[in-house]
Amino acid sequence: MTLKYDIQKIRPQKNEPGSVQVIQSIARSGGFIALISILIITAILEGVALVTSFVVSLAEQNIDDSQINVQNILDTESCQQIELLRLATDPQYKGNENIILPNGACTTTPID
Repeated sequence: MTLKYDIQKIRPQKNEPGSVQVIQSIARSGGFIALISILIITAILEGVALVTSFVVSLAEQNIDDSQINVQNILDTESCQQIELLRLATDPQYKGNENIILPNGACTTTPID
């Protein structure tokens, strides 16, 4: 009795576990996985950098706004002090004038 073997059946078929093609495919996809991983990590880091720069920009803008508000309060108090001084030195003072300050100006309303 002679045994005949079908060589096609003995060889591992494509994509069978343990076949050379599967091992080569895994090796090739390892580079692909590494590339995709690097792209994902880069995108995440760029997002973090973008959010951080946005937050810093808003913080700087808030600081600038706070400084402007403080300056406005100081200018208003200066105008009040000038008006009180003029009223104290001249009882007939009626107001209704523009006061020029180093950082701006203010307008007083007439006293009735």
